[in-house]
Amino acid sequence: MSKILFVEDELSANIDALLILFDKYLEEPERKKLEEIRADPLNFGANNEEIKAIFKPNPCIDVEYSFPGALKAISEKCDDYLLFIVDRNLSEAPSDLADIQAIDPSFTEDAYTRYMDREGDYLLAWLARKDKGINCCDSFYFMTANGPEQSLKNEEIIDTFINMNVFKKSNFIGKGNYGEDFVRFRDKIINDPDIKLIKEYSDVFEVFEKGWIDNKYRKVLIAAIKDMKNWQKPNIKDNAGRIRRIFESLYVSLALKTELIPEKYNSEKTNEKIYLIYREILQIREIIKYFEKEKEISPDQADTATFIWSMTSEIIHEGVNKTLPTQYTNRALVYGLCDAILWFKSKMIEHGCK
Repeated sequence: MSKILFVEDELSANIDALLILFDKYLEEPERKKLEEIRADPLNFGANNEEIKAIFKPNPCIDVEYSFPGALKAISEKCDDYLLFIVDRNLSEAPSDLADIQAIDPSFTEDAYTRYMDREGDYLLAWLARKDKGINCCDSFYFMTANGPEQSLKNEEIIDTFINMNVFKKSNFIGKGNYGEDFVRFRDKIINDPDIKLIKEYSDVFEVFEKGWIDNKYRKVLIAAIKDMKNWQKPNIKDNAGRIRRIFESLYVSLALKTELIPEKYNSEKTNEKIYLIYREILQIREIIKYFEKEKEISPDQADTATFIWSMTSEIIHEGVNKTLPTQYTNRALVYGLCDAILWFKSKMIEHGCK
C-alpha cells in the first residue's frame, strides 16, 4: 500500500484541511490552485469535480467526494492505499441505489436505508469484511466535525467494529479547529516512509498513475528502493528478483501498448497479444539490441538495460559466472531500473500513450 484515499463530500469547505494534511506532498501548481480557491470567499467555480481534478496527477493522494466514487476506488484499488481518510456523512453528494449496485451488487435496499447519511461506515464495513490484508485500526480514519463521543452516540455499527478490534475510537479526527489530534495526524502522514519515498521518486512512480505498468508492481518497486542499501546476500537476491520482474514488465507493456517490438522477437503470441516472458517468448536481450540499432535507445541506456538483464539473472541463479554482488551492485540495479523506467516513460509518450 502506498497512497492515501481522501473522501469528503464538501471539498471546497475543506481546503484548509487539504493544505495542512497534504502540504508535503503537493506540487506547486496543486498548492497554488488550492490557495486560490481558499482566497475566494465564495469558492466561485470550485466544485467537487474540479478540486478532485487538482489531485489527479498526484502520485500520493486520491480524492473522492461521492459514495459511489469512493466505493469504486476501494473495490478496485484498495491494495494501493496506505491510509483511508473518510467523512462519514457524504450526503452532499447524493447517490442513487442503482449507481451503488453497479459497483457493489451486494448493496441492498436495506443497506441503502441503513447507511445513507453514514456512507463512511459502509466503506469501513467493506474493508473490514474483505480479506485484503488491511489493518483498519491503523489505516482507516474518520474526519468529523463532532468529537468522538458525539460521533459514537447510538452508533451500534461503529461500536461493533470497536469491540471486534477492527476500528479504534481514537481514529476519529476532529476537523473543526485543526487541534492537537489533527496536527498529530498530519505529522503521521508527513513522516510515513512509503509516501515520502513515492514523493521523492515521483517522476518514476508516474508510470503507475498513467496505467502504463501493472499496478501490482508499485509495491514491488517501493520494496526494491527501500532495500537497495541492504548488503545481506539473501536481500540482494530478493531485490534482484523484484528488479527483474519490474524490468520485464516494461517490455511487456511496450509489446502490449505500442508497435515498437517487431513480431519476430516473439516466438509465440496469443490472439490478445499477451507476451509470456517467463517462458522466454519475449526475447528481451535481442530487443535491446534492436532498439539500439533503430536508435530507440541510446548506447548508454542500452548498456544499462543489458546490465540489469544480465546481472539480475546472475544474482538470481547464484553466481553461475562467479559474480559476487554487493550492496553497491544492489544500489546500481535500483538506480539503473529507475533510469530504465524513465526511458520507458519517454517511449510511451512518444507513441501517444496517455
